[in-house]
Amino acid sequence: MDSRKQLDPTIYKTGTQLLSGKFSEGNINTKFDYDYLKDIPENAFSNGIKKILENYQYKSYPAIATIRKYCGYDLSTISKQAINVVLFKAVKKVRDTMTLSFVDKALNAVANRYGGHRVMQFWSEQDWLYNQKAMIDLYDGFVRAGVCEDKVVGSFEANIDFKQKFETFVIWIDGDVMKCKSVAFNKNHLLEYPEKETKWLKFIGEEKESSQYKEIENLLTLKGRE
Repeated sequence: MDSRKQLDPTIYKTGTQLLSGKFSEGNINTKFDYDYLKDIPENAFSNGIKKILENYQYKSYPAIATIRKYCGYDLSTISKQAINVVLFKAVKKVRDTMTLSFVDKALNAVANRYGGHRVMQFWSEQDWLYNQKAMIDLYDGFVRAGVCEDKVVGSFEANIDFKQKFETFVIWIDGDVMKCKSVAFNKNHLLEYPEKETKWLKFIGEEKESSQYKEIENLLTLKGRE
């Protein structure tokens, strides 16, 4: 999914100790669990542990999938947020002339299957409700299968005869907040303000061996956004 700093091992240890203290039955060996939980934001993890302690009805130590569910970071919850929140807001916010680039590349793939934001921005509320479950299921499948696409092309970039600059709108999730950055390209598909923008956008149209690509290939990492 989106890039973020890893869960603090100290917070993880405190949380698992609280669980071990209350749920003593079954396998409570958490030696390897951290690798499967470290992508969860610290606040979400702490809140999830609290919810488990208050609401979990079993005596056995909760499974990894259970912990992720209570933290709101199971795939089902992530899929619903990706479609109902991130995609919905982005489509409403980004003009059809812009190229749209989700850091979550599975979301780019879903948007492209439905015609992209050039089509989806005109959907009515009923259209969204009608397509909602199918999009969630499609996203879920794409994540499991590793299906990724780099961007959703806007009308300016899509029209090869329309020789003018276009913008790419990069969108990612930081904790519970959706963040975005607009980056301009000239008619030759080169960064318009390279000294300002190179850290913000991995330009998908460039070959990976090119110097421009290498300058901006760290965009979608946390380091690239600092």
